[in-house]
Amino acid sequence: MDEKTLDQVLPENQKKFLIVSNYVIAVTAALDLMHLTNFFTFPLQYFVLFNLVVLGIALMNYRIKKEINEKLKKMRKPDVSDDEET
Repeated sequence: MDEKTLDQVLPENQKKFLIVSNYVIAVTAALDLMHLTNFFTFPLQYFVLFNLVVLGIALMNYRIKKEINEKLKKMRKPDVSDDEET
């Protein structure tokens, strides 16, 4: 059976989106902590809007990762017909 790697399953645009979105989520978490500790203050209306946009990005990120995991599980399942021949 031919083993496929993540690079073969994942299109290039989705790969770039996952990388960028992970950085955006990490930066947002750091900004949230800075805002909570009053290290930096931002206008609350814009900050809430920014957090909602990042939440949407995180949801799309989760869906792509879930889809990739399902594809990889299907590829890793052993064929039942191969086992019967031996």
